[in-house]
Amino acid sequence: MRLKIEFTCKNLTLPIAYQSAVQGMIYSIFDKDKYGKFLHDEGYHIDNKIFKMFVFSNLFGKYTMDNKTIVYSNKTCLYIASQSEEFIQIVYKFFVQNEFAVLNHQRIYVENIDFVDTPYFRGSQDIEIKTISPVVAYQTKDKYVTYFKPSDDEFEQLCLNNLLEKNNALENPIKDLDFSIKEIKNEKRRFLKYKNTFYIGYNAKMVVHTNYETLNLIYNSGLSAKGSAGFGMIEAIV
Repeated sequence: MRLKIEFTCKNLTLPIAYQSAVQGMIYSIFDKDKYGKFLHDEGYHIDNKIFKMFVFSNLFGKYTMDNKTIVYSNKTCLYIASQSEEFIQIVYKFFVQNEFAVLNHQRIYVENIDFVDTPYFRGSQDIEIKTISPVVAYQTKDKYVTYFKPSDDEFEQLCLNNLLEKNNALENPIKDLDFSIKEIKNEKRRFLKYKNTFYIGYNAKMVVHTNYETLNLIYNSGLSAKGSAGFGMIEAIV
């Protein structure tokens, strides 16, 4: 499930690498002793890997850049999605019941909140998608990290492996997972910082072959790694 939340603000000032600030705002919504504890400390396990099963987008709206900061003068918009209905219900209830949220020690006021559905279709077909937060795909070997761009052959396999692991971690996994990349229409490299770690990610537009259930999992948890850090959120171009 996915939410689109529109905010009004007055010169909201954020570091250029603002993903950890947005993530912190999201985590602050949850009760630390209940679902929040599960989300932050436990998550969904498969072998020795943990998935949080949520993803969020970049912030959208008119902005200016000033001395290594980004400033949204009066409005901004954020998408938040999760494979967990409980997660979305808690987030929706918070933004409906509260006039404002706090992002980077600044108030942003809730103007509107909507549910956004994954476009429905039957069977498997080619779907054009684009990232609304950079997608990150990498391998670590002997403490050396190699990053891959969407047009690399390894990128598709890393995305598929990530989907399989997330699916297997679910209580009710998808029976027919279907994902392959048919065409990369464009890709643009981004150097990213999340907390104290640097990543290489890509904004991209591509055509993928998939079914509704698999696309829905990508919609709700992100494409490839680090969805809960605000990487890999996509939308279908319909």
